[in-house]
Amino acid sequence: MCQGSRPVDPRNSRLDVLEINISQAGIAGWIKNSSDKTAVGVMVWVNYFRSARGGLIGQQCIPISDLTAGERRPFRASQSVKASEAESWTHAAEALDWK
Repeated sequence: MCQGSRPVDPRNSRLDVLEINISQAGIAGWIKNSSDKTAVGVMVWVNYFRSARGGLIGQQCIPISDLTAGERRPFRASQSVKASEAESWTHAAEALDWK
């Protein structure tokens, strides 16, 4: 389900990662669809960096599935192998389509 290399859709700003925790035990958090449409094929991307200044060393995609308008849902995943080497990380939510 995780796909990339598409133009950034401004509607993705309506997908709010309310909470995300990354630890040795894995990744856990909450996501909410703040729009009035269903977000289809939702995923959360985590980017791992060598330092706080950059140096991307890995990416991880966490598939969520579809989120209806206003829906809030927890997500969980095992931590990527690259995470143990990372000093910092960022995250972003994305949907494949909107209905």
